[in-house]
Amino acid sequence: MYSYNHESFTVSNKIYGIVYIIPFIIIIFAFSVSLVKKDSGAADPGQFAFLANPINLVVLGTAYVIAAGLFFTNVGIFINSIKRNWVYIVSIFFTLSTVCVSDYPVKVVINFFHFVGMTLVIVATVYYFKDNTQKLFHVLSFYTFAIIAASILTAVFFPSIGIHHRLQERWMGLTSNPNNLGDVAYIAIWISLFGIYFTNNKLITIMNFLTIIGSCICLYKANSITSSICAFFVLSAGPTFMSMGKNAAIKIFLKIFFLLLFFVLFLLILYAFFPERLGIDQVLNAVGRDASLSGRTSLWVKGFLAFKIKPVWGWGYDSNVSLMSRSVISYAQFHNGYLNVALAGGSIGFTFLLILILRQINLCKKLLVKSFELSIAFLVLLLSIMLHDVTEATFFNPTNICWLMFVFSLFYLDYQDAVKSLELRKM
Repeated sequence: MYSYNHESFTVSNKIYGIVYIIPFIIIIFAFSVSLVKKDSGAADPGQFAFLANPINLVVLGTAYVIAAGLFFTNVGIFINSIKRNWVYIVSIFFTLSTVCVSDYPVKVVINFFHFVGMTLVIVATVYYFKDNTQKLFHVLSFYTFAIIAASILTAVFFPSIGIHHRLQERWMGLTSNPNNLGDVAYIAIWISLFGIYFTNNKLITIMNFLTIIGSCICLYKANSITSSICAFFVLSAGPTFMSMGKNAAIKIFLKIFFLLLFFVLFLLILYAFFPERLGIDQVLNAVGRDASLSGRTSLWVKGFLAFKIKPVWGWGYDSNVSLMSRSVISYAQFHNGYLNVALAGGSIGFTFLLILILRQINLCKKLLVKSFELSIAFLVLLLSIMLHDVTEATFFNPTNICWLMFVFSLFYLDYQDAVKSLELRKM
């Protein structure tokens, strides 16, 4: 067995056991399946979820305990990876520091432990798949095929469980609400699409195509517009990027994408405060959509006003419980991930988010030559999550599948970059 230590990173040819992926399977299951259906009504800010439903806490806690055990038996592996992602680690500890500004510090501490647990799970998973991207997509492909198939069967044969009858008969499958099903379906499409690129197995390829079809059905029946847009982006951008090859066209696309993203964010802010100036409410009504974007614009106005009160440190990473208790909102998000982070952590928290996004983009660019397909796959994932959080809120949500994939992407790309640096040093 060989090992090489460079910049706080160790590469080893040790074959890690299946135990390293068990926590990840448990946690992604918990994020994809709701064991107890949640009420869609307003939440009680004084009620912690684990008191009403301890099942998820037990399931997630099991994954965290296993990952913690792996940490203490392989401290060097975890420390090296954590050191290389020190900005992310600092951002997690910053969330804990907001106990000073939150009205519900216990909730901040609970979320902090979720962040820590998720991080340990992801580091273990990265080392399990560290040298085998094909195996990564094979495992994820089997999982998403099972989840999507089970969600469709549940909605069709057990509508009392799989359909939300109070939300216009929208499907929610095995999840807690239609938008969660949309998130799972769009992530499944990303996994299945790039799973096709990373396999030579015909059976798995067919399974991935079936998952994409099934996921599209789920998106349509769940009527999840945001996730549907993200799925369309993945299905169009993925093959387009792959066909570009290793040239400058991708960099040009990135510049155009960010310009359009910032332009859309600007339009949404303008529309939230001055809807009559843009005159697009008639267009939205004409296509059957609420001119307030299902109430989002009023939420954004409230969010901006709340941000002005605490612009530096924010209100705390307490799942917006502080703002709920003050009757600013009636549930735990503002339907905009960027605004959500700005409210939770103020300007400091928002800066951390931007740094993590830029870090991933930089890693993707560095890996374009060494691992083109891998770089494109995770670049498309990152861009789709950024697009998703324009009207949803998953950034720094420690119990959401989109944030799970965001952080996994960060650590997995970092590992591949470390391997690349090692190979260059040995040349």
